[in-house]
Amino acid sequence: MDQLKDILKQAIKYRFWIAVGLSALLPIVAYLVGSGAVKAKAETQTKAITDADSGVKQYTSGTVPNRQYKPIVEEKKAELVKDVNASWKKLYSRQAPLLTWPKNVEERFRTWERKWPEDVDAGAVQQAIIEYVESYPKFVTEVYQSFQPFDLMEGTGIVSAPLEAALLRPYPFTIENPPELGQVWAAQERLWTQRTILEVITQVNQNAKSWDNAIIKQINLLEVGNSAAQDQNSIAKGETLNEAPAIVNPTAPPPPPKEGTAEASGSSPIMQQNSDSVYYINNPSTQFKVLPFELSVLIEQDKIQDLLIAMENSPMAVQVMEFEMSKPSTRVTKPVKGQNMNYGEYAGGMAFMPGMQSPMMAPGGMMAFGGTRMAPTGMAPGGRTGIDRRGVDQKKKREEDERLASNVTVHTLHDPYYNIVEVTLFGQARFYNPPPPEPASEPSVAEAPATPEGTPPAAETPKAEAPADGAPTPAPAPMPTSEAPKAEAPAPAPAPAPAPMPTGEAPKAEPAGTAPQ
Repeated sequence: MDQLKDILKQAIKYRFWIAVGLSALLPIVAYLVGSGAVKAKAETQTKAITDADSGVKQYTSGTVPNRQYKPIVEEKKAELVKDVNASWKKLYSRQAPLLTWPKNVEERFRTWERKWPEDVDAGAVQQAIIEYVESYPKFVTEVYQSFQPFDLMEGTGIVSAPLEAALLRPYPFTIENPPELGQVWAAQERLWTQRTILEVITQVNQNAKSWDNAIIKQINLLEVGNSAAQDQNSIAKGETLNEAPAIVNPTAPPPPPKEGTAEASGSSPIMQQNSDSVYYINNPSTQFKVLPFELSVLIEQDKIQDLLIAMENSPMAVQVMEFEMSKPSTRVTKPVKGQNMNYGEYAGGMAFMPGMQSPMMAPGGMMAFGGTRMAPTGMAPGGRTGIDRRGVDQKKKREEDERLASNVTVHTLHDPYYNIVEVTLFGQARFYNPPPPEPASEPSVAEAPATPEGTPPAAETPKAEAPADGAPTPAPAPMPTSEAPKAEAPAPAPAPAPAPMPTGEAPKAEPAGTAPQ
């Protein structure tokens, strides 16, 4: 007992240190007991996270194919092809009315399309080409007259423009030296594009009755399908021009390259172009071809947007790639009957053409050197004349200036057409090829013919029952199969005498006025 008391006294005396030791020992014991479960749980969660990460990484490089992958992709691809072909067909049908031919050859060329016709004699193809050559000049004239050009001989028309040969530059086809089938298509495609652009000008001037109230007053030049018509953006991208493909008889030997072409000279197609062909911008798509064009016009400055909108709304897919605007290098003059117009001073100095006024001579007898006009003798630039401007009737002076402006032999300081600017458009026109024919739908599995909706089924023939007492069976009346018998309410009648029952039971009495069931 004494030893126990001593131990208790010591424990009471050193109780603080004993408590500190126990408090330090308990966490160690708890760690040793619980760390194993925590460590196992941590390893399990770490493995789950690692597996999830490795499972996701296989999808970062794309879709992982499986058994359902191929049929799903084929289904989606078929839907995309169907949508693309539908849009292709819609765009082609939109431009189809523009792709017309001379009446005497239209049916043949439409049927043949842009390829050598199969099962057609070469002589028949050559005959169609000769007939096209005979109709080509008339067709070119119709295209030229579409925008109502101003006739300097008659004094009629709306838009001032170079002559037909200078503006459209038709190909010099002759019957003695007829073109090839590919050249015919190239000439016609170029003419279609020219007509489309000229119809845009007609659309802008639809409300004009004369040159004075026309929005587009003059066409300076129209380039289609050559290197001069290519815009700077496509040139900077490195897009090259490819000549329209030739169409030759597959059964005939290939013809030798013509003299002056790129094949004969061995030079680049851009540096050496065939003047009897059309050049398209290189395009890998088989749906359409891209034809470059350049248009330079004189237009009212506040109506430029009308021209751009008409270009955008054209039935042929036309895209304006480059836009330039500047003041005309010389004064704009109204065309007058019997007077030659000078188109060489516009459009950046167009080449001089026979029958036109020299581009070095400006209206009013003023010589132009490099776009700079010299003042007439006796007029110092910027010099004062000593005239009192305050006493001048400005209204009469303006009317006089407008009258004098109509006479190009007199040059005045006032310009009545100051709001006319020169606009040059570089663009691309898309020619859509005929879309592929739609695949024929597969016939569905034949089924038993169903009864048409709204037609009731044929009434069944009532079964004959053996009457009692061996009475003969009456023949049933024929029922129509097209219509069901209509149930009519029976008229009230006295109850008939019931037939004798075979079982010998007495019939039950029914109330008067009730039809037999």
